[in-house]
Amino acid sequence: MTTAPRDLWPHCGYTTLQATAGGLRPTADLYRHLLRRPELAPPEEAAAAEQRLHRRLLDDPLLPLNATVLQTLGDPDAEANYQVYRGFRDLLEEAGTLEVAYLRIARGQTDGPVPPVLMDWLAQLIVRHLLGPQPDAFRARAGELFFREQKVALEGGVVLADHAYLETQRGTPGGPDILQSLLREAQGLAADGRPTLDVLNMETAAHYLEASEAHDLALDISYDSPGLLALAGLLRDWLYHFTGLEGRLAPVKAIDDHRWRWHVGLDAASTDLLNRLYQGHEPRPEEQRQILALFTLELDDQARLRPDAVGYPVHLGLAMSRQGFLRLKPQNLLINLPLREDG
Repeated sequence: MTTAPRDLWPHCGYTTLQATAGGLRPTADLYRHLLRRPELAPPEEAAAAEQRLHRRLLDDPLLPLNATVLQTLGDPDAEANYQVYRGFRDLLEEAGTLEVAYLRIARGQTDGPVPPVLMDWLAQLIVRHLLGPQPDAFRARAGELFFREQKVALEGGVVLADHAYLETQRGTPGGPDILQSLLREAQGLAADGRPTLDVLNMETAAHYLEASEAHDLALDISYDSPGLLALAGLLRDWLYHFTGLEGRLAPVKAIDDHRWRWHVGLDAASTDLLNRLYQGHEPRPEEQRQILALFTLELDDQARLRPDAVGYPVHLGLAMSRQGFLRLKPQNLLINLPLREDG
């Protein structure tokens, strides 16, 4: 059994949201959750003025934060942190829902830059909503790609491990080689007692659901694997949630389409590689190794597409960087489709 009624990623703050037909609405408790995150919670050595302001905001998260209030902190770093909080809070309040705020950030329609960690947090909250009250372990682990960087190994498949988790293993025996170690064990080779990272499967699914914030299970997204199929389904659900667009989004082994008209890279590396392929460049062997997955998207409502895209599938790509990292940019699926101006 891979599903269970439980609070997945319990510390992300999802339970503080108000889910409505129009989207996920922020609440005072969501802002309190944000204020308690390490990025904003004052350290023990913080000045009394910062401690006092933080307590006031916990009491009233919508407290006006004008320049006069912030200058009383007497600490440029603390002042900058609360400016970020004010800007992000005001963005959410004006947008009304997390989805609208996310799209404004993705389209560059905000008054100032939003730290990537906050955009990732919005993505996590929205994905958590898409997973529903009985999350499936494969869909949930695939959902982590929407907001957490992955390290890729290509021996015996396409295996993704959480980059931040691997960093915590540095300094332990065999820590830097943990990903290769798990692959050797999966292939039945001798283990040497070094720490290993298990791959999500039917046997380890229960562990994932019990400890979803440990990030200690790798995900296999080889072609036709449960992990890749889960990712494809979640990308489809993500698109529908934001746009109402329905259709078929499925993995493919290659783009064999003489009518290739449109593509979307789901990360920086695949965007560059798909552009080169579309222009007729033959990929070098090292570039071919970077491509982790390809998908084809066929939308049902062709009337919402630009005239030059009607009747053509949209090809999607996922690729790792030259250094072997995957940083999915789910916003690309929302802002780079060939939709009409009114679509």
